[in-house]
Amino acid sequence: MVNNILLTTQTDPAWPETVAIMWGSVNEIFPPTVEILDLDSSFLIGVVAENNTWAYRQSIAGRWLLANLLAAESQGCVQGLAFDAYRKPRLSAGGLEFNVSHDGDVVALAHHRQCSVGLDVLAWATDMDDGVIAVMASASEWVALQRLSMGERRAASVTLWTAKEAVMKALGFGMHREPAEIEIGVLSAGQQQVRVCFEGTTLALSVNVDWPCQTHCLSCAVVLYHDR
Repeated sequence: MVNNILLTTQTDPAWPETVAIMWGSVNEIFPPTVEILDLDSSFLIGVVAENNTWAYRQSIAGRWLLANLLAAESQGCVQGLAFDAYRKPRLSAGGLEFNVSHDGDVVALAHHRQCSVGLDVLAWATDMDDGVIAVMASASEWVALQRLSMGERRAASVTLWTAKEAVMKALGFGMHREPAEIEIGVLSAGQQQVRVCFEGTTLALSVNVDWPCQTHCLSCAVVLYHDR
């Protein structure tokens, strides 16, 4: 039901070794016949979707991953779950940084002991029309994307979207800033690790992670340090 992958330091010695990702199928974690999972009510804090909607099931599946992570880490239930001004969930007591993403039937959770993490998953089949790309891409990224064939542009756009959202979530403000503000560039196919600098913060970004789920692109970002 739950799968695990570990992001290694092979291409970037600064990448925190313990960044790990749990993922699974929403329908396997939360089958349609199940009214609610066996979770303490504290795990439901911040779930605003109505019961039994698909968004609700995705949210609960993410909380179920978090519950299993905390059980494995012997940290018990998440009574101290809190949300910052941008609605990013955190453990009030600290000790673990995490981020959840879901798209369709896929849900994933990235976690690290100390570093702020951001994660995004998105189906390769997502329709990335010019209107979406224009909102997401910087001027130079837009030009580079327009030079690609239709098929290449869709894949590159999905990859770039997950990369930007992962960075924005790791920085803590999510989609409350314009994605075009962050310059990543159009990357070639395959998993890559790059450095991203934004307003004095440096992040390690793993783009298009090589994982068993072939239907979705996954990218993960970790804050390395803040310039003083």
